Amino acid sequence: KAVPLSHRNLLANARASIEVLGLTNGDRMLGFLPPFHSMGLLGNIVAPILGGVRMVHYADPTHAAGSLQTLSAYQVTLLITTPTFFSYMLAMAKPNDLGSLHLVLTCAEKCPETLFARAAQLAPQAKILEGYGITECSPLVSINRPDRVQPGTVGFPLRGVEVRVVDPDTRQSVASNATG
Repeated sequence: KAVPLSHRNLLANARASIEVLGLTNGDRMLGFLPPFHSMGLLGNIVAPILGGVRMVHYADPTHAAGSLQTLSAYQVTLLITTPTFFSYMLAMAKPNDLGSLHLVLTCAEKCPETLFARAAQLAPQAKILEGYGITECSPLVSINRPDRVQPGTVGFPLRGVEVRVVDPDTRQSVASNATG
């Protein structure tokens, strides 16, 4: 889309994401999102570096067998993915393949209820969080919190993100609890 995001924007977004997700240097992340996309750049490069998270990369998010093998071999604890890519992994996973995962952040598309159900069977210890980003604003603008998971929602705005609900026709702010 060629939307310019400033270095300051990416760093602030990465720091706010690290804070919400509670990343530590004990985490291990599988990175397979393309870095030319803002979420791939933030989630698989910038945030892990700033958060001191160990990374292992796999080149093809559509190759579920390779992703699962890498995840298992390196005992990955954190995955940032799309529901589609995660569903590929869940379709091929056997019991214990996802045993090391404790946090999965899905973004880029709505996470279907069937994915939550399948993940609960194969990775019951993992919390599945939905996030939402807008390329023109930041890779991640809102996310469910690990202690407040609400499937079907995109959670709360990250620190530094302002939200305003407006009437789509007039662009004027709407009252609290009104649709906009």
